[in-house]
Amino acid sequence: MKINKHFFLVIAVIFAFLLPFTIPSFAQEETSNEDEEEIQDIQEKIEKYEKKISDLRGKANTLQNEIDYMDSQIGLTQLKIQNSIANIVKTEDRIKELSEGIENLGIRIDKLVKSIEYQEMILGSRMRERYKDRGNSMLMLLFGSNTLNSLVKKTEYLRALEENDNKLIDQMAETRTSFEQQKDIFQNKKTEQEELKNKLQIEKANLDSYQRSLDSQKEAKEKLLADTQNDEAKYQELLAEAEKELASFAGFVQSAGGGIIGSNEFGSGKEGWYLSQRDARWANQKIGNSNYTVFEVGCLITSVAMYNRYYGNNISPGDVAKDDSRFFSNTAMMLIPWKAPPGKSYKAITASSISDELEKRPVIVGVYAGPYGTHFVVLSKKSGSDYIMYDPWYGPDLKFSDYYQKSSIYSAVVFK
Repeated sequence: MKINKHFFLVIAVIFAFLLPFTIPSFAQEETSNEDEEEIQDIQEKIEKYEKKISDLRGKANTLQNEIDYMDSQIGLTQLKIQNSIANIVKTEDRIKELSEGIENLGIRIDKLVKSIEYQEMILGSRMRERYKDRGNSMLMLLFGSNTLNSLVKKTEYLRALEENDNKLIDQMAETRTSFEQQKDIFQNKKTEQEELKNKLQIEKANLDSYQRSLDSQKEAKEKLLADTQNDEAKYQELLAEAEKELASFAGFVQSAGGGIIGSNEFGSGKEGWYLSQRDARWANQKIGNSNYTVFEVGCLITSVAMYNRYYGNNISPGDVAKDDSRFFSNTAMMLIPWKAPPGKSYKAITASSISDELEKRPVIVGVYAGPYGTHFVVLSKKSGSDYIMYDPWYGPDLKFSDYYQKSSIYSAVVFK
């Protein structure tokens, strides 16, 4: 009976290997539910702010409406920051939970491997033992035994061992199945962990973007209040000036002729940073909260985008157009000072200093385009007594004097 006792000890060990190794954490589930409720609450507030902003867009252009609109934008951005932080915390917690689960699964899989190896060893040993016992039984039958009863007991014992071995084979199959399942779970958790890490990086980038937007929105509100002295009459005066300049941009486009062009149809120019307001990729993009498009009045924002490209900041006119903190009220007119590329500052210069500045950097200039209106271009360098320009309408690497006169320059700006 020693072998029987040893067998049952083996079975007990095997069952120990197959027991679950983790206990569900109700505290983690409760925390997860709290995170979900917080995110859901923030999302509902975001939707309310978005509706309020949409309603304000349809109201008359007054200083109070503009302030309400800016306050709503600031509130919306603050909520997006909260939402982003909550998502980051939730994602980081899930990544941590997965890391612990992956570690536990690794331990479980290691135990299952050892269990399979141990089962195979025991089964091999048992099969050899049964083979020997069968041989001894045959000898007993051929050469005699003390009693027939002894042979019968031996046969019954071998039959019991065979049944137990068959059970062990079944248990080995179950163990292998469990092993394969744990491997699949392990791989799924690893895949989810990698996806969450990527999501975390995106969420952190979104958070940085929201924080920059919030700073810009607060600055825009402060500038609006400073420019208008919180006075409705002053606000309306500035609004009228903005609409007048935009109409002048539109007048130039109408008289210049030409339509929307293909993606990068004019190329990037010799300097490599040319962009066109006519490019199909953004030509129909609305500017700020206005009804104007980049194609219609986008010479200035395209010039600013080109200057950003010159400094290695890879943004397009469409990107500038989407940043409504750059524009006055619900118009497409950029607030002065124009938002500079990272690490640079806006600086207005005189027409007489353009040549000196071109030795160091490009210059954005506003020009009177005859009776047609006004337009902005970027001067890239000097060419004798002339300039080479990147014109948002006509194309790159053009001689300034072929299109405009130096005396037509009414504004000049650099970022340095």
